[in-house]
Amino acid sequence: MTEELKDIKKLRDKLDNFFIARTEDGQTLNSLIRLDDSEGRLGPNTKVLFGTIFDEYVKSSSRIITKGTENNVPKYVIESDPFIDIRAGLFWISNDGTIVFARKEGRTFGSNAISRALGVGVNPIKINIKKVADDFTDNWIGSIVGREGNWQKGTLHGDNLRADDCVGAEFTACAKNQLGGYTGNFGGSIKFKVTKEGVITLYTDLNEDIGNFLRFVNDEIKVYFE
Repeated sequence: MTEELKDIKKLRDKLDNFFIARTEDGQTLNSLIRLDDSEGRLGPNTKVLFGTIFDEYVKSSSRIITKGTENNVPKYVIESDPFIDIRAGLFWISNDGTIVFARKEGRTFGSNAISRALGVGVNPIKINIKKVADDFTDNWIGSIVGREGNWQKGTLHGDNLRADDCVGAEFTACAKNQLGGYTGNFGGSIKFKVTKEGVITLYTDLNEDIGNFLRFVNDEIKVYFE
């Protein structure tokens, strides 16, 4: 994040109501960013804006139609017609340069729009799963990858997987691309899962608690960003 964009007012001015058009597949497609009036805070110098990105994209609808007859038998074909639809992606952005998208599906088109609005690159983060595993050792899920031998990869589910008599030692030693643990950030023991590709999932109802989710990312997971 540039020094200019660390000013939350300037960050808001660049993002709110930002509109841009692009051409894809011969179609003119538009993107629009709208910010909420509210403003959050993650610390004395870290403020957060909330917004939605509306993005047009090309879809296709298909129909079964008749194309004449052949030997007096109707000939059926499937035709597809392109049309423009809108997808929406909810996001949060802080003046320290962190962007959180509500869904993985919104990350690509959302990053593109925000990058154009701010005039800076937006790069997806990766999470260092090995370091997460070093600190969160009570694991309920983990996906092993790159193991040598007949068993080369697989996802394990359970309770305290490291302590299992059968697979615990291998689970602990092997490289993983996702891992689940528990956080007390919400006042109780709540399951979470992180993936190497930067997807963070909390297994609790966040409809009224999104501020706590952002604090969880900021306080407990951000240190593992690469």
